[in-house]
Amino acid sequence: SHKVMQSHKRNDPFWGFYQSTPWRKMRNAYMDGHPWCEECLRNGRHKLATSVDHIKPLKLCNEDEQLNFDN
Repeated sequence: SHKVMQSHKRNDPFWGFYQSTPWRKMRNAYMDGHPWCEECLRNGRHKLATSVDHIKPLKLCNEDEQLNFDN
């Protein structure tokens, strides 16, 4: 498991962003207001969300979009 995380960290240029305090705070705030899995809801199911991701890929986002609830 440790090797997998180290490999992931080396290979993902955005790993540091997803470990940052601003992202974690935004993620937690978003999950507080949106507790249900959005894809599940679109398919008529109620399942608690376990993750938050960007609509527009992070690599294509400008700084304003990186921590924006609408993205």
